Formats: sequence, C-alpha cells, structure tokens
Amino acid sequence: MVIVNANKASISRLILAGILGVIALVLIIGGIQLARLGGSYYYLAAGLAIAGSARLTWKNDHRAMWLYGLMLIGTLLWTLAETGLNPWQVQVRLIAPLVLGIWVFWPWIKRHARLSLAVGVLLLCGFGGWLWSANQLDTGPDAAPAIAAPAPGNGEWLAYGNDAGGTRFSPLTQINAFNIGALEPVWTFRTGDKTGIGFQVTPLMVEDTVYLCSPRNIVFALDAETGAQRWKVDPKVDAPDAGTCRGVAYFKQAGATGLCAERIIVATTDARLLAVDRKTGQACTGFGSGGSVDLKQRMGMVSKGYYYVSSAPTIVRGKI
Repeated sequence: MVIVNANKASISRLILAGILGVIALVLIIGGIQLARLGGSYYYLAAGLAIAGSARLTWKNDHRAMWLYGLMLIGTLLWTLAETGLNPWQVQVRLIAPLVLGIWVFWPWIKRHARLSLAVGVLLLCGFGGWLWSANQLDTGPDAAPAIAAPAPGNGEWLAYGNDAGGTRFSPLTQINAFNIGALEPVWTFRTGDKTGIGFQVTPLMVEDTVYLCSPRNIVFALDAETGAQRWKVDPKVDAPDAGTCRGVAYFKQAGATGLCAERIIVATTDARLLAVDRKTGQACTGFGSGGSVDLKQRMGMVSKGYYYVSSAPTIVRGKI
C-alpha cells in the first residue's frame, strides 16, 4: 500500500510539473512578444518563475512551492500596480494562479491541515468583505454624477435598446398591427457615406431630435419632424473601409446646465471614444483630451483595423 500511494504521489507530481511547464512556455513566448511590443514584462517574469517551479516539482524539490509563492506575491504586486484597490479586477488576475497554487502547495497543506483551513477561511472572509465594501462605495451617492431619469412613456428612444433594461419596445400605441400596412414615408435622409459593410445603426430620439451615425462614424442630428439636418460631426476616422457604426449613446447629468450637460457619445472604428454636446455637436473638451479618448492606450502596437468598436456605447451609473 505504501508503494502504491508513493507511485500515485509521483504520478501526480509529474503531471503537475508538466502542466506548470506548458503554462510557463505559453507565458514566456507571449511575454517575449508583448515585451518586444512595449508591453508589460510581468508575463515573461511569471513564465520564468513557473518554469523554475516546474523543474523543481519534477525533481521533487520542496523549493518549487516557495518559488511559486514568490510568483504569487509578484502577481499580487503587479495587479495592485495595474488596477489599484479594485477587488473585481484583482480577482480576475489572481484566481487562476491561486487555484493552481492549491495543487502546488498540496504537500504543505496536508501537513498543516488546520492552519491551511484557518488561512483559507480568513482569506475568503477578507476578500468577501473587500468586495462588499467596494460595492457599497461604488453605489454611494458620490460614486458617479447624478443621471436624469427619462420621462416614462413619452416615446423617446434614449438608448440602443430603448431603455437601460434593453426592452426594445416603444410605449406608443398610435402605430399598431392593424394600421402599419398603411404607413407612408414622411421624409428620407442620406448620410452620403457609401463605405463600410452597410447601414446598421439604431437611431436615438431625444426630445424632437434623431441621432444616428454612418459606417465611418459621422454623427448626425436630424429634426424628427422634417428630417432636416441640425448638425453633423465627422471624426475623420483612420480605419479601413470595412467597419460600421451601430449606434450612439445619450447621457444627461441631472442638475447640470450649459455646454455638454447633455452629451452624445460614439465609439469609432479607429478605437476612439468621442463626446459632443447634444444640441450643438460641439466637442466636450472636458472629456478625455479635447473631447476624445484613445481606447488603444497601454495596448502596445495596434495595427490599423485590428481593434475597433462598432457597437453603441452603454452607460451605467455615469460610466461608459
């Protein structure tokens, strides 16, 4: 029986060493490529540490646990430096290394079962409390600007799915299944944009104005009654002619007045996020840099057309 258990332990150790080796190889290859592009060196360093842990595990050297533990500490420090004290982003980066770490540290855990259980409970309780407190802070009155609630049932279409719940149904009843066949066109508007993969936009209607975007992210404000153009913003996207724009977003800050108290926000096919005043189309200079945010920040080198946004932005609690 002792020999069988020893054999099982040996097989388990070799399997673990193999898994660690594969993970290390992936991290090292990807880490080298990322470092060459100007990205983080974390993945290369973590891959080298896990490779060392794999080698020591194969040799049944207990130092494998401590090397893996150093990698976990480094991962935690890198995570905090990258995300700050945001528990949701911390757990995304740590949960997989920690779960694998249970296997790596299993010999120690078995020898110190009570201590391991106590540490595990403390960590779970501590992290659960951290999540709860962060959620309380995030939903506090000062966490985001107050957002004006739309008037119910007035026929406005303020979001891609009509409302924040994405119901996609209008409360209006004048047009129904019995008279829809008798409808006739009232007005037509052409964007003049013949590029992209087609016109796929879901327009918004705020008060008496319709807002839409063309495949090359040209944003139009039209009179809902006549179709007359009120303003137009052309962001001059630098992207291949194979994209589209499926919609814009609307944001109104409660109690605010003046320029950009109400905004139209659009994400572009060259990976920018733009905010303009709803009534004039003027850039909201307090948003990002002159009304624009580069979504490629900290991504290293991005080839033209490889990263773009075609969907309408979604706004939740004042955040895009």
